[in-house]
Amino acid sequence: DIYEAIYPYEATDPGDLSFHVRERIIVLKREGD
Repeated sequence: DIYEAIYPYEATDPGDLSFHVRERIIVLKREGD
């Protein structure tokens, strides 16, 4: 799945992902639900 950020996000924890508006994020694997 490919998602496009509509808001910026600054990671606060190690291992979290930071991204900018309009940046595309490709999800290769999902864990848990």
